[in-house]
Amino acid sequence: RFITVHHGPVELIETFLDQLPQDLPPDTVTTLFLFLQGVLETFRRAVTQAHLEVEDLEEAMFERRQPEHVQQLAQLRRRAAHLHRAFLPYAAVAQEILVRRRMTDHHLSQERQAMNRLHEHT
Repeated sequence: RFITVHHGPVELIETFLDQLPQDLPPDTVTTLFLFLQGVLETFRRAVTQAHLEVEDLEEAMFERRQPEHVQQLAQLRRRAAHLHRAFLPYAAVAQEILVRRRMTDHHLSQERQAMNRLHEHT
């Protein structure tokens, strides 16, 4: 069973829940990896959206700078800082799990090794 806390549009959490397999994962480690992967994808989408908004705003500022553009840019920077601060604990937990699993279990399955590499890469 999961308890999740979500901040943002409901569609994001619904999309994440839809991506979970219908059958239960074989063990808790796989479940944790799936959950962490969903978190990572949510952050990626948020960061991509923020980048697109910055690009649109910069284009608008080059065409015709208006006072509200500076305020919007400041808001986007605050959002980026908020996303970064929120992401740091996730990254620390994921790294701790990867390091601990690698140190304690030298006979990981191919699937788990692939998940480890995926998270280390991102």
